[in-house]
Amino acid sequence: MWKINTNVFVIFVITAVYLSIFFYISLLDNGIFSDYGYPIHNGGDSSEYAFLTKNLLESGSFSLDGSPEMFRTPGYSLFLAPFVVLDSSFLLAIAVQIALLIGSAILIRKIGEKFLPAPLPLLAALFFALDPATVFYTLGIWSEIPFVFLSLLSAYLLFVKESRGWADLALAGLALGFAALVRPAGEYMILLYAAVALFTYMKSAGFRIATTHAVLVLLVAAAVLLPWYVRNFDATGEIGLSTTGPYTFLFYHAKNFALKSGISGEEFDRNVYQRIGVAENRELRSIEYSDDMMGIVKETVLADPVRYGIYHALGSANLFLGSSIRDASINLPNVSAALSAIGLIGQNDINVKELFATDPLRAIWYSVSSEPLLTLERVFRLFTVVLFVLGMWNLFLENRVMGITVLSVLIVLYTAAAIGPVSYPRYRIPLEPFFYLIAAAGLLKLPWRIRGTSVKVPQ
Repeated sequence: MWKINTNVFVIFVITAVYLSIFFYISLLDNGIFSDYGYPIHNGGDSSEYAFLTKNLLESGSFSLDGSPEMFRTPGYSLFLAPFVVLDSSFLLAIAVQIALLIGSAILIRKIGEKFLPAPLPLLAALFFALDPATVFYTLGIWSEIPFVFLSLLSAYLLFVKESRGWADLALAGLALGFAALVRPAGEYMILLYAAVALFTYMKSAGFRIATTHAVLVLLVAAAVLLPWYVRNFDATGEIGLSTTGPYTFLFYHAKNFALKSGISGEEFDRNVYQRIGVAENRELRSIEYSDDMMGIVKETVLADPVRYGIYHALGSANLFLGSSIRDASINLPNVSAALSAIGLIGQNDINVKELFATDPLRAIWYSVSSEPLLTLERVFRLFTVVLFVLGMWNLFLENRVMGITVLSVLIVLYTAAAIGPVSYPRYRIPLEPFFYLIAAAGLLKLPWRIRGTSVKVPQ
């Protein structure tokens, strides 16, 4: 009987799926890429990444309009730049992102083997890699996949790799530093990784060695970020990596919460501009206004903390239930039209979540009768949330705690809490590898689990 190497199987399946969809999008369904050409999405993050990269290559300046760009960090543009030099169409960068996605899937499997029996690590890797949102955003100019790869590489080096040495610790710190330059959310994950490393190493090597190792990771990551901190301080006199966090909290969390209280979007924006002393939204991308923006956010939250807490928690919960199929199909007009025509996804102009808030029975009936494919996905995602909870129970309440499982749970919970109401499926991508691994452990709590399998007990 032929025995297929698992890594070869992963590479073959992912490559076949991604190349098929790549050719479909680039040749037959590139409507949302029409302004700039595939793979640059019309407007938003994708086009800004492309323009920042081209400006960086042409003028040596990381800027959209001549002023220092501080909303985005330069990591993803630095990743894209060498490939744009070789291929100005960005298609070579997409090929590299597919390679990083394959590398991420292999890392998920290797990490899962630390505490899960076969074939669960492989299933977790494939569920992540073949998720419609993962596929779509890997095949365009978006920063999620390089960030995921660096996060997984750091996790593997710090908590899974055998015979860990100084070079592994330094490489993990390097990867974490660059991850934060790719996506600013990684700035706080550095502390999370270091804290879990300290906790883990103390159990096996003692406090002094554990502290030394954790500090090394922090120092290397800080060395990667230091030039960008210096650049921003030199431009504004303020210390900070990016304004992504304050800006998002203000114009997505606080603003959307205020809209529910009857304040119009225009009124909210006008009040913000007057209080901070700016004329337009673009100015608030500068770090010098970060404290002012967070001050308004705090006032908004503290004005009604209970109601805001409920609003934020519901948004975080929705992150796990949002439809990847809907998100991808909206961005692929021909796919959306075809699936709607045969009655699988319903109409894009009907928001089931909003309908459920006003008429739950009608929403359920519409979902089941008019969009069965999305209903199946929602059932699947709800099931994975249940499995995630069971996985935490399996790992923690039965004394099977190890560094990688603690890290995985913390990354999922931290990311969901930070994203809150901005719960688009795209923002779920960075936590999904860790989410599926813990959910896989939950499968082992079900009565019909594979006989004789259980979570591996840490040594």
